[in-house]
Amino acid sequence: MATAPIRIVLADDHTIFRQLLTEMLSTIPGFEVVADGEDADQAIALAAEHQPDVVLLDIGMPGPDPAHSIPRMRELSPNTKVLIVTSFDDPRAMHDLIAAGASGYLLKTAGRDELSTAIRAVNRTDGLVVVAVSREAFLGIRQNAPVSAHGLSIRETEVLRLLADAKPNRAIAARLDITEATVKRHLSTIYAKLGVTSRAEAIQTARKSGIVEA
Repeated sequence: MATAPIRIVLADDHTIFRQLLTEMLSTIPGFEVVADGEDADQAIALAAEHQPDVVLLDIGMPGPDPAHSIPRMRELSPNTKVLIVTSFDDPRAMHDLIAAGASGYLLKTAGRDELSTAIRAVNRTDGLVVVAVSREAFLGIRQNAPVSAHGLSIRETEVLRLLADAKPNRAIAARLDITEATVKRHLSTIYAKLGVTSRAEAIQTARKSGIVEA
């Protein structure tokens, strides 16, 4: 009797990356991409609709913060495992997302074999967490720094990174699919947590702390 394929949902806001990943996974025996979406709300809806074995989830998409969308996906599709596939080599995000219920954290620099191994691993074992990141990020987790530094949430970190890229509030709101008022609320919280009073001070502190690249 043939083994059922591992059913996968992809969620990433970069269309070309999604298409390339779908094509790559289709060449690997035992994998079936059943759906793909471009934002967090679609990821939640597709998980509920298809009840996949694994969701490959980017963390920089428009929509709800992944720390909120992951528990929602697990609630609507209890047997689904969430594997983060991201360009952010970030110990804070890794810690928060695994705490939220992600079964793995993989960088987009991973190769075909590394990705397929991670998918099979998280699908096979309930208690297993797969992490493939840089040594620096791993040591950041082990030393509890900068994971606990300043206590910024994943969404606040995203806002701060866009701020450091000289994005105005309107552009930040559009990128994260939130309102400008929400951006302003996030900035107020960020300033309070960092102990600063301006955008320039926030960026300077974030770079010194390693929250964003200098």
